[in-house]
Amino acid sequence: MIYTVTLNPALDYFMEYEQIEIGDVNRTSTTRMTPGGKGIMESRMLSLLGTPNTALGFIGGFTGQAIRDALIEQGITTDFTQIAANSRVNVKVKTVSEETSLDSAGPKLTPEDVEHFLQKFEFLTEDDIVVFAGTAPKSLGDDFYDRLIEAVVARGAQFAIDVDGQKLLRTLTNRPLVIKPNREELEEMFDVKFEHKEDIIPYGQKNVGSRC
Repeated sequence: MIYTVTLNPALDYFMEYEQIEIGDVNRTSTTRMTPGGKGIMESRMLSLLGTPNTALGFIGGFTGQAIRDALIEQGITTDFTQIAANSRVNVKVKTVSEETSLDSAGPKLTPEDVEHFLQKFEFLTEDDIVVFAGTAPKSLGDDFYDRLIEAVVARGAQFAIDVDGQKLLRTLTNRPLVIKPNREELEEMFDVKFEHKEDIIPYGQKNVGSRC
């Protein structure tokens, strides 16, 4: 089984306008809501490709229920950890020329929430793959992905990962199956600035070399 992990899911609320007048009343032409978070996007893509997968993470409140319902409607299996706090809402304001994203920090998780979530990793097998993607709530601390990866490796499962630069760099010694740093994350990882696309290649090769 492929499991995707979204530690800080969101209900993304898209609002479209012809233009925005700051300090005035603006009436939207179109609105829509959709589940958000990198791991959830991975689940949606796997589902479109006909690959069975299960979405993991923390959800709570009416926003969390909306996230779960939308995924189930899309045929995606979910095994979220239920929490008392509401899942976050991110507002995406789009005009003809640009898009502005107003992202919230997300809920504070309790030790009990974390313990219930970690229990799900006790049932992994060598046939499983876990996909870690996106940011973690601040209440989980800076090393939470490290803890999850240790649990995956201890059970002989494999993992793929798409997280911020330095966090990603720390995972390479555990031999991830796939990594997906973008340009900005590679620049952060190696403290460089790329002027041309060709400049990226040696740093991608460094990541591959670190995994070997």
